[in-house]
Amino acid sequence: LEMFRIEYVGTSPYINCQPSLYHHRLGPKDQFLILSSDGLYQYFTNEEAVAEVELFILLSPEGDPAQHLVEEVLFRAAKKAGKFPDLLLPRNVHLRPKNTLMGSN
Repeated sequence: LEMFRIEYVGTSPYINCQPSLYHHRLGPKDQFLILSSDGLYQYFTNEEAVAEVELFILLSPEGDPAQHLVEEVLFRAAKKAGKFPDLLLPRNVHLRPKNTLMGSN
């Protein structure tokens, strides 16, 4: 087998550890802050992420919007890959009429 080599010679530093900073003065309409790695933004635009969190908070005020975003990213990643694991699409199937469930006669 022939040895594989990459002849790319770029300029260093190859990785920059200086963060990008954005300053925003909080206003009366600000409700939340989304802190995320770039993985979220492979599946959401900024506007989509904000809309998703706003809707989730409206519909599930006691829920965890961060966990919801994680679950939505997993769902979108599976959809993009054409794979839907069973755990992402749960269904309940009742095999008996409701009056016979849980030991009732």
